[in-house]
Amino acid sequence: MYHVIGEPEESPARFVVPIGTFERQMAWLGRLRFNVLRLEDAVGALLRGETLPPRSVVLTFDDGTRDMHTLVRPVLERHGFPATAFVVTGLMGGRVSWTERAGIAQRPLLTWDEALALEPLVSLAPHTRTHPSLPTLDDGALAAEVRGSREDLEEQTGRSHVYFAYPYGHFDERVAASAAAAGYVAALSVRWGLADSSTPRYDLNRLEISGEHSFTRFLRAVCGTR
Repeated sequence: MYHVIGEPEESPARFVVPIGTFERQMAWLGRLRFNVLRLEDAVGALLRGETLPPRSVVLTFDDGTRDMHTLVRPVLERHGFPATAFVVTGLMGGRVSWTERAGIAQRPLLTWDEALALEPLVSLAPHTRTHPSLPTLDDGALAAEVRGSREDLEEQTGRSHVYFAYPYGHFDERVAASAAAAGYVAALSVRWGLADSSTPRYDLNRLEISGEHSFTRFLRAVCGTR
């Protein structure tokens, strides 16, 4: 799981991986012959109880910042790696306004045109409308964020979108039930770990790739060791 991919001159931060580092990481995934799978293919296989091929990974990017269009897409195209971008549908074309954290606050977000141009290599998926902490919302607001973001995205693409990521990774039983009621077949958390066929479908683990991590830690993470 990535958030922001930063410009060459940017300093790394928890949620900012500089482009040079990201390019090196993707090059090594290719060099080590990782199977970079589409989210829908990987999760679909797990839900059917199937075992994924060795060295399988899925690339996900939360929030839909504009670097997906300017920096990430060229690298993915070079390697032929698919990915999924979880977008905040009510703020498209705006800026990150839900946090003051250095490195990510006020980042420009993808416009709808930029987001749609990422497809088909990068699949789009809902990440709510405004990026709230979902457990804090009442039932009506919760449904508007969870179901509403799916409706927004499907209106733009004309296709069904059935995978969801919880903002901040915040969820509880009520939020997971809301995701199920909205028609999602699975939802992704930020709980550190690998996902397999025994992982609850509304609490799929991910590995956060931070700009503060060493390259060795990156390799250990994708190879399945902490």
